[in-house]
Amino acid sequence: MVHSKTIAALAFAPGLFWLWYIYRRDVFEPEPRLAHCPHISARMLITLPVGVVEGLVSLAGLSDVYLVVVAAPVYEELGNFAGGIFHRYHDREFDSQLTGIEYAGSGRVGFASLDNARYVVLAYSSSPLEAIDTFAFRAFFSGPRRTH
Repeated sequence: MVHSKTIAALAFAPGLFWLWYIYRRDVFEPEPRLAHCPHISARMLITLPVGVVEGLVSLAGLSDVYLVVVAAPVYEELGNFAGGIFHRYHDREFDSQLTGIEYAGSGRVGFASLDNARYVVLAYSSSPLEAIDTFAFRAFFSGPRRTH
């Protein structure tokens, strides 16, 4: 039987891949890896209030289709944008457009990773098989779709 902590940890695996990929793209002047941590942390923290808002909206009795197609993406993208405004534009490491793309991408990965873990753990409360299905789906469709 698969343990919920294992499933939650697996939910972060796609994010780790994307962080590696983003970091490897800057071959000319890569930023220090720790420079990405504030962006990842800010976006992970913004996931929590977004989850609360989504939970409150789901209590309003709206249809599941509306919640999945309209409400969740709007709240998640607004939250992701709010977390993204904290990029360190005045940092001495911020020296090119690619740096901005890297920071935005790594921040998006932070949001997506914690969001994946949240959805996978919620699915696990129904069944381990549903958690694995949710993980498999979100691993491919919840990466850094775009950067803000």
